[in-house]
Amino acid sequence: MKNCINLLGMLLLASFFYSCSGTSGKQNTIEKDSIEVKEKNNWAYSEDVDEMTDKKMYFANCTSTNEVELEFPYNGGSILELLVRNMNGKNEVVLHISKGIINMSVGSMGNIRMRFDDKEAVSYSYNSSDNGSLEYAFLDHSKEIINKLKQSKTVKIEVPVFNDNRTVFNFDVSGLNWEHK
Repeated sequence: MKNCINLLGMLLLASFFYSCSGTSGKQNTIEKDSIEVKEKNNWAYSEDVDEMTDKKMYFANCTSTNEVELEFPYNGGSILELLVRNMNGKNEVVLHISKGIINMSVGSMGNIRMRFDDKEAVSYSYNSSDNGSLEYAFLDHSKEIINKLKQSKTVKIEVPVFNDNRTVFNFDVSGLNWEHK
């Protein structure tokens, strides 16, 4: 039995080397100049067209690097998405939580805190969505936030989440390419 296993192993190894060498018998080589190194990009970009106006809409999306375990009824890991969008010529920054509710204060406004790299945390107010969906927060001062995102490598966002007080989500925001005004 041991001899059969050894023989099978040698046959597999020989077939591996044969398949790697190609049918011409030449050794495969990779030239240094032919290797293209792609930079890691944490942002996903997309665009769409508004069917009613034929205007282009632009989106950049970054997902938190950590998952937060929320209490009942949202059991399981929640992530936060950071969305930069340009619709009708207006830039906006939107937060979306995958499971849970972003708490609103009286008057449908709230405050989050953002810490860009190792700088001091800054508070920003936000509004709820027009349709009442509590998984979204539309941040005020979008122009300022976008400029800080473009200059930063990381950001921590502290969000008031229902049944979980204030929760911190971490982002790798390096490489944001956003030129829409």
